[in-house]
Amino acid sequence: MRHDDQVEFPTPPEAMRDEWRALPWFAVEVANMRERSVAAEVAGVGLPVIAPLTAVEVRACRYDKRTRLQAHPALPGYIFAAVSRPGSPDGWRQLLDVRGVMRVVAMEGRPSPIRAAMIVRFLEAVAGAQPEPPADPQAAYAPGQKVCVRGFEWRDRAVEFVARKGPQAEVLAWMFGAPRSLHVPVDRLYAA
Repeated sequence: MRHDDQVEFPTPPEAMRDEWRALPWFAVEVANMRERSVAAEVAGVGLPVIAPLTAVEVRACRYDKRTRLQAHPALPGYIFAAVSRPGSPDGWRQLLDVRGVMRVVAMEGRPSPIRAAMIVRFLEAVAGAQPEPPADPQAAYAPGQKVCVRGFEWRDRAVEFVARKGPQAEVLAWMFGAPRSLHVPVDRLYAA
């Protein structure tokens, strides 16, 4: 298994090679938390495969303020694989015999092909969403200004700035249909 410092994430759209574009692609359900290892095994049997990754900011310890970017699956539990002969049982057997492959996503009992262009668009969307802008603790926000709170559980969530109180900021967030006043560290805010 490759470590995060050796994996390119988010997965670039160039992962879809030109010679793969004509092949029929399928979404494959894999064992939980095994997307990368199953993708490596599928590639090992000679099938084209893409396991989209995205960058997620995580803390090493919940009490530690330092964070780092870590590769996580963009579609947890799924990878994309191409089968060269989807009409023959041998083509599917090659994929389904790989350890960790649960099933191929199907509609009405038949595997549903996905165009390569759709996978490339998905990879572009994942790559375009990263990374979020850095927080600026010295920025002066006006009351009522829309800001975002940096952090794992707050990713890309716009809230309304109310006031600054030392190292903390009071923000107004809509949760479960009602406004809630929250206090967050100022160094977690960035302009929306």
